[in-house]
Amino acid sequence: MTHNDVRRSRTRASAPRLPYDGIALFAVLVSLGSWLFFWFGD
Repeated sequence: MTHNDVRRSRTRASAPRLPYDGIALFAVLVSLGSWLFFWFGD
């Protein structure tokens, strides 16, 4: 693993922040939906 690969992976990890936030928001929505389904189902 060269120095350029490390720098490229580091910038790649910090650059796509929006998809990661979308995944986290999707997980929160799914958990909220399951809680609502649990409350209204029971």
